[in-house]
Amino acid sequence: MRIYSNDGYMSISVDQEECLLYYKISGYPKFSEIIRNGHDKILVCVKEMKSEKPINYLVADLLDAKILLNEDLEFIAKVSYPRLANEGIKHLVILVSENINVKINVEKTLEYLDPKVFESVKLIENKKSIQKWLKSLA
Repeated sequence: MRIYSNDGYMSISVDQEECLLYYKISGYPKFSEIIRNGHDKILVCVKEMKSEKPINYLVADLLDAKILLNEDLEFIAKVSYPRLANEGIKHLVILVSENINVKINVEKTLEYLDPKVFESVKLIENKKSIQKWLKSLA
C-alpha cells in the first residue's frame, strides 16, 4: 500500500492492485476545515488514480478516531461520499471502534447517506476483516 497523504489527523493510502483507497482518521480534528481538506485530498487521489486503475473500494478506518462535528458528518455523507461514488467508488467499509461516540458518529453519517450512493456499505471492527470483505465482493 502506498501512502498518498498524511497530515496528522488523516492519512490516505492506496492499494492499486486491490483498487482500494484506505483513509484513517486519528484523534479529534477540531476544525471542519481539517476534515473537508482531507476529503478533498481523497477525491483528488481517486481522480489521479482513475487513469491508471480506478479505485472501487473505500475503507474508512475510524479505530483511532474521536467524535466529529455533526456538520462534518453531514458533509461526508451528502457531499464527499457522493462525489467519490461519481468517480467510480462502489463499495464502502467502515472500521468502527468500541468508542460509543464514534459509533454514534457512524450511525449519523449513515442516516445522512443516500442508500443508493454505494453498491454496498459494511461496518467491521478489525482490519483483518477487510480481506474477507474484499473476497466476498469478488
